[in-house]
Amino acid sequence: MTHSDELSPHVILCSGQSNMARSDSGINWTAPSNLKVWNYDRLFGDESAATNFIDANIHCANYAEFYGASVAINNPELMVYVINLSRGQSSLERWLPNADSLNMLQTIFNNVPAALSKIPNKNSIDELLWWGHESDAAATGGVTVGDFRHAFLSVLDAIDEQPWSNDGQFPIHLHRINRKCHLLADSINFCLAWIALQSPDRITFHDTTCFTYSDGIHLNGDEKKEAASNVYHGHCRMPRIDATRSNNNLLIGSESNSELSVHSKQTIILGQRIYYVVDSARLAGDVVCISAANIERDFCVSLSGQEAILRQGAGKQFTCFHIPRALNETIRLVLIPLHSEPACFSHLKLEKGYGYTPIDDI
Repeated sequence: MTHSDELSPHVILCSGQSNMARSDSGINWTAPSNLKVWNYDRLFGDESAATNFIDANIHCANYAEFYGASVAINNPELMVYVINLSRGQSSLERWLPNADSLNMLQTIFNNVPAALSKIPNKNSIDELLWWGHESDAAATGGVTVGDFRHAFLSVLDAIDEQPWSNDGQFPIHLHRINRKCHLLADSINFCLAWIALQSPDRITFHDTTCFTYSDGIHLNGDEKKEAASNVYHGHCRMPRIDATRSNNNLLIGSESNSELSVHSKQTIILGQRIYYVVDSARLAGDVVCISAANIERDFCVSLSGQEAILRQGAGKQFTCFHIPRALNETIRLVLIPLHSEPACFSHLKLEKGYGYTPIDDI
């Protein structure tokens, strides 16, 4: 019997974008003997399964390996297996169930069973470590932020449905992205915090943005090592969202009916409707959030030359826009029903910030 056979297996599935995928060299790094990593090629690999677990490279390492090392060092009774299936410079679309090649969700589905088959008496994962979405922040201006939330939840749900998920009985660690990477980064962070808030006993949201991030996006190797240790020890967990804070609604009524309340329990529009924004000039350079509840049909929102679609569904749907600094006109929020059908919604709101308030409907 080998030493590894005497230890209990602990499997960490890791996925995300460049901070999870990239390996860094020139670091002070000694891998513990009870750490193994799956040999998937994160730079050139396709959807096919890799072949085996190997020892960590002592000359370079990635964030997933650093986190696995923290688990291994603090739990010498475990043999820690890291399965890192990540891809840099990729948006969340690559992980959606219907994504074209390269489909990273299919990559996960192909690799995890193959990896588990190499571990005696092990048929499920024990943790999910996820860090990505800088690319999604850059695209937020054209994508409804609520759509990002729904899409990411669909990925987590698809993973939970796999036979190796143990019915979703494993913790999930999410990471806040550095707000320097894009003006709308905090809109993505709001979604991630919102997802964590909905499952506080399972999902933790970690803030590792206290480091340098020299290019605004990536940590260097030594910083990743420290960040991974902080996440393992729970030193950088994000606090719960303040559900009591409330910003003023900056909409003042409709061009077609100035008496129509934006707080109406049900608003029905057929054809274009225009709402004016309070103190437009004061919003120049700011990020604003547009939200509505109980949307029964999709409709388009347009603000300062930017457009997004608020999609039907219960609860709040929302999107965020960056108002140009060179603002020389009154801001108007334009609503346009899609498919030539009436748009029905309630509690239309435009406010300063990257997420809507209050969030008591979560």
